[in-house]
Amino acid sequence: MLDVLDAGYLMLDTGWWMLDVLDVLDAGYWMLDTGWWILVVLTTYSSQALFCYVAAKLLCMILYSTIEEEMKKLTLFTYLFLLLSVGYNSAQDAAAQREKFDPKRDPYADVRKAVEMASEENKRILLDVGGEWCIWCHRLDNFIEESAQVKKFLTENYIVVKVNFSPENKNEKFLSQYPKVPGYPHLFVLEKDGTFLHSQGTGEFEIEKSYSAELLLDFFKKLAPAK
Repeated sequence: MLDVLDAGYLMLDTGWWMLDVLDVLDAGYWMLDTGWWILVVLTTYSSQALFCYVAAKLLCMILYSTIEEEMKKLTLFTYLFLLLSVGYNSAQDAAAQREKFDPKRDPYADVRKAVEMASEENKRILLDVGGEWCIWCHRLDNFIEESAQVKKFLTENYIVVKVNFSPENKNEKFLSQYPKVPGYPHLFVLEKDGTFLHSQGTGEFEIEKSYSAELLLDFFKKLAPAK
């Protein structure tokens, strides 16, 4: 099964093939455009990437209205170059900022390590259950990274452990020791010794297509360890 990234690259390859081999300009342009939409926007979930995509798209449309037919391929190349630059940088930034859900990780080992760290640092443990397939999981990660106040409080009071749930590895045995998860992402708060404290869905923290810093902070503060 193709993932989002593979689908984006497939659209790009097909678009170039239509342009260079079949010389089908309109269809080729559409394939390139769709491919870059997938790669630049859907795989980064970044407002910066979306802004750059729209800016490049508008530039391309302006150029199309002022040039001759034989210059359209050059315009396509310019458009592709702009998208490649901003898309690569945005994707790299997003990848560097967030820890991914990894189906190969052992959550038992991760929790044992978290217990050691939490005991030494007087913190509690936050289990973040989700997967790379989950758009709201990406949104929550990116929101925390971009919200300095939320990130600071979370870092100072919790050891975060990501627990993967995906077709590759549902971690059913590990998750069976906690209350049933109704949706993703889902949060479990553990005491520093690993004892279960609280199960929390994230839907109530959502605002449109993002999250509320105030609601997240209230939740984290409510269950933070005594200092």
